[in-house]
Amino acid sequence: MCFYFPRLSHGSLNDSNITSFAVDKYIYVAKKYSPYVEIWDKKTEKLCEVLDCAQFLKEEIVKQRKLKKEDAYTARVKAMFLQRNTALWVGTGGGHILLIDLPTRRPIRIMSSFCDSIRCIVPTQLDKGSVKNVLLVLGCRCTPQKEIQWFLSAWDTNFPHEVQNLRKHNEIRQELAEKARGLVLD
Repeated sequence: MCFYFPRLSHGSLNDSNITSFAVDKYIYVAKKYSPYVEIWDKKTEKLCEVLDCAQFLKEEIVKQRKLKKEDAYTARVKAMFLQRNTALWVGTGGGHILLIDLPTRRPIRIMSSFCDSIRCIVPTQLDKGSVKNVLLVLGCRCTPQKEIQWFLSAWDTNFPHEVQNLRKHNEIRQELAEKARGLVLD
């Protein structure tokens, strides 16, 4: 099967090189200097959706009430890893890690300003024969002296599930607290 990625009108640099991709039921494509992740349907060989990482980061900043602005340059996609049936891990040129839920295609969690730039995301096992899988994330930071410092971090592949479970648990606790307040007032 051979795919041809025609010029698109969603605002990415159309003639840019593909810098990262991941394949599952869909093909996830990131292009050089672009904050977009294109989602291509393998069966129809057509673009079916575009994820705007810059928009996801802006929404997160509004939630956190931060005053600084993120632009499309810091949101440019540098690395991706597709966690089968769970999440798409996206590393940006601004050092953010976006965890995108595959069914909803919305962020599960955004880890902001992890470093200056994410360079690579790869899966591995901690020990030979172990079932414990981790993702290694390589990032870098420039010092004021123009030296590059490299950072390697390990992330548990269960992290997306844990975030979703914690979110559900917090919602249940909040509902119970509201019910308890209602009982106390009666």
